Amino acid sequence: MVEYDPQEKELVKTLDRRLLPVLVLLYLAVLFDRSSQLHSRITNPATRAGLEQSIAMDDYHYLWSLGTFSIGALLACVPTSLIFRKFGASVWFVANSLLWGLIAACTAGSKSVGGFIFSRLLLGISQGGFLPCIALFVVYFYVKEESATRLAIVMGAASSFAAFSGLFTHFFAKADAIWGMAGWQWLFLLDGLFGMAIGVITWFYLPNYPETAMFLNQADRVLAVARGKDGQEQDASLVSTGLKKVTKTPLFKFDYYQLVDAAKDVRNWAVSLTTICIMIVLDILILLAPEASATSFNMSHFTLNNATGVSLEIALDSYEDSTIPITFLASVPYIFGLVVSLIVCKYADDRLERSFPAAIALCVSAGGFLFMTIVSPKFEGGGPARFFTGLLPAVVGVMTALPLALTCALDKALDDTFRATTAAIILGPGHAIGILVAGTPSLFPTDGAPGYALACGICTLLMSIGALIMFAMRWYDQKEQDGWGRAPGLRRLMNDQDEAKAWDIELNNVDFLKTNDNFQDEAWE
Repeated sequence: MVEYDPQEKELVKTLDRRLLPVLVLLYLAVLFDRSSQLHSRITNPATRAGLEQSIAMDDYHYLWSLGTFSIGALLACVPTSLIFRKFGASVWFVANSLLWGLIAACTAGSKSVGGFIFSRLLLGISQGGFLPCIALFVVYFYVKEESATRLAIVMGAASSFAAFSGLFTHFFAKADAIWGMAGWQWLFLLDGLFGMAIGVITWFYLPNYPETAMFLNQADRVLAVARGKDGQEQDASLVSTGLKKVTKTPLFKFDYYQLVDAAKDVRNWAVSLTTICIMIVLDILILLAPEASATSFNMSHFTLNNATGVSLEIALDSYEDSTIPITFLASVPYIFGLVVSLIVCKYADDRLERSFPAAIALCVSAGGFLFMTIVSPKFEGGGPARFFTGLLPAVVGVMTALPLALTCALDKALDDTFRATTAAIILGPGHAIGILVAGTPSLFPTDGAPGYALACGICTLLMSIGALIMFAMRWYDQKEQDGWGRAPGLRRLMNDQDEAKAWDIELNNVDFLKTNDNFQDEAWE
């Protein structure tokens, strides 16, 4: 368990209060956008309103729209991650949120299938590096002993809020013809406005770098910079000694060899494959969790028999406002998953364990999905059993595994270019591919209602693959025996020069991190 100096303990609390709520909102904006894409094809099952009716979008073209999003996201994930480090978090998140929010809002004006598909390509390009950059921002402000817990807070809290996105779809289904707009148009319009609003908030609350975190005092900023460079070699952007050399923006130099090393690192690709499996399952759950919850408690055995061969959503439509309790019920596993993931990730941070707890969490998730595959809600008592023995552990396991899997690679990525490339590799493909697989119409066939054994079986397979990879990573870590050097508190972060500089600041009360954008080359006296 890591030990903190009093100064560092207070610094971590300040960072948590200032940064984590904004990161949760940013991640929530991405999840809301993914939910909008998956729900837009048919917003009202009873009338078949949605993209299918408005612009004659069939299954083939819908898959093309998701595919172009994936292509754009894959192409953009590495360049945008590198640009993020160059221009800083505040500038990048604001520009990116405004851009993809504008694109999402303009999607509401699509009049043809071609226009809609083109907008998805632009959205994928603008959003491709968003999740990698959120992860990068966390590791620039938090050390290894804290990163998994903070990622769990950001991703778990956002996922819990996003579980209520079904309520928006429910209300937008009744918004057809209001002000001449269809329900799917309202969905994309408000999705885009929400993303742009979060971008504006980001401008006021997120600093570009630890060096420019003006909500911290001078000594805390020095410590924050040292924490962000935990394990790195001395960087020229951090003033080594003295008060006459000043900097505001840290220097970032692209290193081609670090990019190649990150691309050749087997660990990164192993984690990437694991996160692809996890992200696919999380996107499938956007559609599957409400369905599983509905068949568990909101539909009688008689209604289930009548629903055989009929879309489950149509059966639900006979319940006046049943979507509301179903949505609240579907959010319960996510809230429970947030609590469990925080506990497990805190344990993992204290002991710097990553792959083994991630593997166990994925096994738990695979077991839950396997139960849902085997047990039909048509069986007597099958509905509640699927919820408590299937859906609940399935969601909890996958939510717990994601931050642990990410830190398996991020903990080993130390230098700037290597770290940015690693984040893009481990998160970019999952962000791109997940929505393509989850949005495949054949995954939820009409004759598969209400159990959707195919979707549950695919999730079981993906979670099993992820667990095997994490067990292999555990074996690899033990064989490598590289360990992480851990020492208590502030002294583990700051070398003699850093500590001398902190004392200079405290004694002279001079904020050298506040002034010019570039180095001043005066000789240090």
